[in-house]
Amino acid sequence: MKLFFWQNTNSIHQSAFFNALANVNGYEVTLIITEALSAKRVSMGWKEPVLTGVKVVSAADFVNNWQSIIDANSGVDCIHVFSGIAAFPGVHQAFKYAVARKCIIGVLSEPMDERGWKGKLRMLRGYVHKMQYGKKIAFLLGIGGQAVRQYQQWGYAPRQIFHWAYTIERLAGKQQERPANQLFKLAFVGSMIHRKGYDLLIQALESIGNDAAFSADFYCVEQANKEQALAVQNASSLKEKLRLLDFLPNEVMRERIAAYDLLVLPSRHDGWGAVISEALMAGTPVLVSKFCGSSVFINKNAAFLGEVIEDCSVAGIASLLQNCMKQGTVTDEQRQLIKNWAGANISGEAMAGYFSQIVHYVHSTDHNNKPYTAWSK
Repeated sequence: MKLFFWQNTNSIHQSAFFNALANVNGYEVTLIITEALSAKRVSMGWKEPVLTGVKVVSAADFVNNWQSIIDANSGVDCIHVFSGIAAFPGVHQAFKYAVARKCIIGVLSEPMDERGWKGKLRMLRGYVHKMQYGKKIAFLLGIGGQAVRQYQQWGYAPRQIFHWAYTIERLAGKQQERPANQLFKLAFVGSMIHRKGYDLLIQALESIGNDAAFSADFYCVEQANKEQALAVQNASSLKEKLRLLDFLPNEVMRERIAAYDLLVLPSRHDGWGAVISEALMAGTPVLVSKFCGSSVFINKNAAFLGEVIEDCSVAGIASLLQNCMKQGTVTDEQRQLIKNWAGANISGEAMAGYFSQIVHYVHSTDHNNKPYTAWSK
């Protein structure tokens, strides 16, 4: 089976899946990218991952080769998976051509932002795409519960819709050791933008007060926002309890996360929130906003992973933070329990196995045994 993934970039949050998928017997995996990694992502510590066993068609090669790739691989032994519908110009160009060639097609996407009048237009466009392409798409991979709900709302058949998640490479380094009786340490990793809710978290911590025993590190500073970060730091009553730090290279950041007792992502809107996947793979519990796609991981069957912020007000966040602090620092046993769950459910190997089930299901005439992820059952 030949598998072709058409994406705008080669992402660090899919490399574990691609590397694992390439190891599945009988699969030939190709990643076609249409754009170089943006300067913004580079400033946040990202770099293009090295994929093993995966043929990568670069953005430079895409221009001249995309059509011939589809022409030569349009049979029943080929599947083409596209990042969104009309999300990225180059990817959408290839998508429409693959539809015309009657290829077996999958779509992988985060949810549309439904906020405001632009959100209403996006949702309307989703209905139009369903009418245009609904019968020509074999399966849809929704990154987060909201993406799945949107597919359902637009009218796609239940047999077409599957939950999906971003995957993170396993940590190669040794887990950092922490001295006993250390302060409760929490971290925020993300841009200093309104959507990410960093301001809500700072206000929640300030409401708890300086008497509480904690430290908070925000990895959010880049060259473009140094003055903003300094102003926020100086204006906060948390003083030395709050540190606004530079973004780190992703592999370094993931190792650093493993030394914290809590990772908090209080986003007002977030398609997924890949840092949640990174934290869980590192064995660190999370507080994650209900508006993040990755909040689907946290349920009654996996309460040890953390909590969902249902009330995203300052008071609501503060209440959950206080509960977490009362529970104390994370033990080695707790951290290993989370890492074991992540390895079994959201690692590259786990997602490659799940994708293989989807491929088998798509090619089967029996639609009574639809595969499900562990967190969506």
